[in-house]
Amino acid sequence: MIKPTWRGTIIGSKNFQVAAIRDSKSNGGTRMTSTIAIMSDANSSLKTIDNAYFERTWKILQEIGEAERHFNTLQQSYRLLASTWLLAAFGGAGFLFEKLSVSQYLTLALAGIGVLSSFGILLLWNLDLRVYHQLLDAYFEEGLQLEAEHSWLPQVRHRMVSKHGDSGERVTIKVVLFYTGLVGLLQTTAAGCVGAWLFHRFGLWPAVGMVVAGLSLTALLIRQMVRAVDFE
Repeated sequence: MIKPTWRGTIIGSKNFQVAAIRDSKSNGGTRMTSTIAIMSDANSSLKTIDNAYFERTWKILQEIGEAERHFNTLQQSYRLLASTWLLAAFGGAGFLFEKLSVSQYLTLALAGIGVLSSFGILLLWNLDLRVYHQLLDAYFEEGLQLEAEHSWLPQVRHRMVSKHGDSGERVTIKVVLFYTGLVGLLQTTAAGCVGAWLFHRFGLWPAVGMVVAGLSLTALLIRQMVRAVDFE
């Protein structure tokens, strides 16, 4: 069965349509072969559209696209900064190893670096997923609505939704895993360092209690981070 998956219009050019042929095999696999059919006379739907209306609609779509790229660029910069923050924490830990060698103060200093670094990544997570991601979603949903109301527009956003699930929740889950992984690593390291300091000062059981408490608090923090994100 031939099923059109994308149709777009280029100003001053011909319409084209991507036709996908799906063949279902007996073993449950699916083979897709795509064929691009040039349709020189398929622009009859556009002939009925007023030029002024087309220009207004196209300009609105361009404005939405520019806003989407703006917020997407901001989010990318925050994620890059979060990765850099983690590397800076490791760099600071290496500097302390060189200056303090192995001592009781070293473990406390490493714990401090872990806690402060995770706090900074939490701020980046808040700006990324709870501020700019919501603004990006608002523009993306408007673009979806515009595409749904005008079938002659390139259906790029609908293709993105079909690739990444409704409302892009798969992408959001991956970003949440990125931030929770960074925070969990730093918090767990901090708990282990404090546990090592308690072990040298007070023995095994205080250290074990500190590690268990630190891991429990880390798990609660990650749970709150996940619950605070809107996946819809």
